[in-house]
Amino acid sequence: MASVSEIEGIISQVIYDYIYPENSNGILNSILNEDVKICRGWPQEVELSKDLMSASAISWVTVNQQPGHTKNKTRYGRQWKTLDTDSSFGLSVNNFTDSSYKVEFTGSSLRNGLAGIVIEESAYPVVVQSGQDSDTVTNNIYELVKADYSTKISIEGSTITSQPGLTVKGFCGKNVTMYQEISRLEDTFCTSIFSPSIIERDNIENSVMESLLSSNILSNPTFDRGIINFQDRKLYDNNLNANVYRVDIMWSIEFSIISTISCPPLLWPSLDVNSLDIIGIT
Repeated sequence: MASVSEIEGIISQVIYDYIYPENSNGILNSILNEDVKICRGWPQEVELSKDLMSASAISWVTVNQQPGHTKNKTRYGRQWKTLDTDSSFGLSVNNFTDSSYKVEFTGSSLRNGLAGIVIEESAYPVVVQSGQDSDTVTNNIYELVKADYSTKISIEGSTITSQPGLTVKGFCGKNVTMYQEISRLEDTFCTSIFSPSIIERDNIENSVMESLLSSNILSNPTFDRGIINFQDRKLYDNNLNANVYRVDIMWSIEFSIISTISCPPLLWPSLDVNSLDIIGIT
């Protein structure tokens, strides 16, 4: 779920990565040839003044939520949706048929899920915990099945074999994460730049603008967060305090408040809905 603190953290990290790109020597060098401190929240006045007034002055970039700018953008129904992930389950199953049926489980589970076998029209599923290997999963399935088929089913390692004529099929799958959007908000975030000179302030401003507008993570929406949009720029050029030149740049981002649940996969003997659709394993 996206949150104000997460978005502030992303903005801070994107600016940091742009001004201090990694190099092969592991040494951080500012592309501005000037030191810059980048953080969430406001700097302490004493520390800020010391940095700006020192012989080798240090500028600041701060990231904060702007109070009083939150807008309610809720516009979607509260239906449950699948949260798409490319994560692997780790456990897999192979089904073989010769004179009898063989089900072989391989690998180890990387997350929670289900595994089992279908005998004729009856399913025998077991819960799979993250970290369980194929032998453990296979044995758990056999313990569930043997009361009904003790003489017709045998187990060896991670392979279950049936007697000829008894149809057996294996399945497995990771739990599916579902999410429900409760509300959607648009909030304003401010990147404030404090510098000892107008020239340095302008250079940092250009870097902040370029970093955020060209950022892949902030320019591509996710299921719970929109893209970043430039909103406004406020300049403070009166320099009432020595060596303090400041500009505030405002950005808006939509994000949603969601709830999530982990659901087991829908694994059961197949059910023909019509000529085109089949529910379950096939």
